[in-house]
Amino acid sequence: MQRLITSVFLFVICIAGAPAQENITVGIGYQYGGIVGVKYNFKGEQDNFYASVGLLGGALGYQRFTDMSQQHAFGAMVGAEVLASESGFLALTYNYYPNGFSKSGWAFGASLGVRRTDEDVLNVGEIFGLDVEVKTTTLIGLNVGYTF
Repeated sequence: MQRLITSVFLFVICIAGAPAQENITVGIGYQYGGIVGVKYNFKGEQDNFYASVGLLGGALGYQRFTDMSQQHAFGAMVGAEVLASESGFLALTYNYYPNGFSKSGWAFGASLGVRRTDEDVLNVGEIFGLDVEVKTTTLIGLNVGYTF
């Protein structure tokens, strides 16, 4: 988790000096770091880079807009989330912005990928010396957010 937070911090610092449009989105889903989170978007002409931090995790991602109205974006993300993918996840993403990305409004999306998880949700297995197996499973996620 510390590596993820450090990566998000370095990502934001690195992109802060480049000329682009920035906005903040609040939402739920993997793209927002889990249950509830904040996504910092850094958009170029047709590209959007983002870093998100949520109550249970975080993510870094990239999306490319496929139309001039900037309503549809496809991309990829990596991150970790404490309950379902504590060992990380990698997913392809799609987002739909009904008002366009540059305007305030709702954002809807979906994610499809893989996640690494164990069955020790409370992370107490190591304390008791139990052998905890990490498994790779399918990630299917929906996300909803609001852009300010």
